[in-house]
Amino acid sequence: MLDETTINDTTTDENPKQFPIGIPYVIVNGRVAVDNERRTRVLAGQAVSRHPSDRLGDIRSHCCSPGFIRVS
Repeated sequence: MLDETTINDTTTDENPKQFPIGIPYVIVNGRVAVDNERRTRVLAGQAVSRHPSDRLGDIRSHCCSPGFIRVS
């Protein structure tokens, strides 16, 4: 469960790859990906593309580009 009143985006134009605050735990495929608001570096999911042609090539190198929704 998420409390939308505690979730906050921390990105800026100068630092766009920051994680949000207020999401204490994320479990993907039974593995903990975020523990106490800290990323565990577990890669148990896959990036999901909005465009089928974006799925070609190395997904990890493109997972933070526009058009991708990170699922992990």
